[in-house]
Order: sequence, then C-alpha cells, then structure tokens
Amino acid sequence: MKDNVARVLERDQRLSDLDHRADELQVHSREFESISRNIQRKYFWRNMKMWGIIAGVVIVLIVVIIIWATAGHS
Repeated sequence: MKDNVARVLERDQRLSDLDHRADELQVHSREFESISRNIQRKYFWRNMKMWGIIAGVVIVLIVVIIIWATAGHS
C-alpha cells in the first residue's frame, strides 16, 4: 500500500512537471509566432522594395530605348 501511495505521488509530480513544461512550450510558441510574423513582414517589404527598384530600372530602360529609337528616325 505504501508502494502504491509512493507511485501515485511520483506520478502526480511527473504530471505536474509535464504540465509546467507544456505551459512553457505554449509561451515559447507564442513568442516564436510573433517573431516569425515580424521577420516575414520585414522580408516581404524588403522584397517589395527590390521589385520596385527592378521595375523602375526596366521602365527607365524602356523609356530610353523608345526615345533612342524615335530620335534616330527623325
């Protein structure tokens, strides 16, 4: 009987430890989600800036080519 009580107490302690670790994991997962969302937003805007620069360069090149082509025929 004493053995059973000791086992129940050990089991209760392990369950308590497991519950505590689960709570910590939940907190860390929220932190990870927040950090990853911020990083995703940061790289999204960095990517959009790069595409904007590329589009600007392409537009300038097209305008230069059009001006060069029309000025050459005049």
